[in-house]
Amino acid sequence: VGGISEMFEDGKSGFLFPGNDADSLSIILKKLIKEAHLIEEISGNARQLALKQFHPDIIAGELLGFYQRVLSK
Repeated sequence: VGGISEMFEDGKSGFLFPGNDADSLSIILKKLIKEAHLIEEISGNARQLALKQFHPDIIAGELLGFYQRVLSK
């Protein structure tokens, strides 16, 4: 799916793996089971990133700016 890799940092705020690659997914899940503390760490990082980059006020401001640029032309 396009854009997913830009939404978070692999291994820090989420995990990327090739589509339809059950082996890669299995490796990630096994790591999370063995190192359970990573679940809390990564989910916390993801929450901070989401609030910083994707807060509704930020998205609304960017959208408004886009419309203003389009309409000014």
